[in-house]
Amino acid sequence: MDNIISLNELTRTFFSRKYEYIVPEEPIRGRSGHKWSFDGMINYKGSGDESLKIGVFVREWNRSVGVNQVRQLEKACRDTKCDGGIIVADIFSSNAEIFAENLGITTVDRAKIMSKMQSGL
Repeated sequence: MDNIISLNELTRTFFSRKYEYIVPEEPIRGRSGHKWSFDGMINYKGSGDESLKIGVFVREWNRSVGVNQVRQLEKACRDTKCDGGIIVADIFSSNAEIFAENLGITTVDRAKIMSKMQSGL
């Protein structure tokens, strides 16, 4: 299992192919004054003046990621004026996936990233 790339590195590699992916060196202070520790930030510059900032949480745990982590990411994104959020993990609880969808948070698992990388997307 030592030859498996870390989820943080896999996430950085995947998103860096299309977007500016930044790993913040320090927590980001929100409007509330709270400091949020994002694992990554995606800066998307579209055509014209379109520019989006997306907060990324990576959770490489030996258990499924639950609703509480989705809620934390949504709060962090709202507080730091991110345009959206992505949470990456090996596995999510079904409730977390439903909750994320309702909040506009994207859930991505390792298998989905690997599949998209192998297909060249």
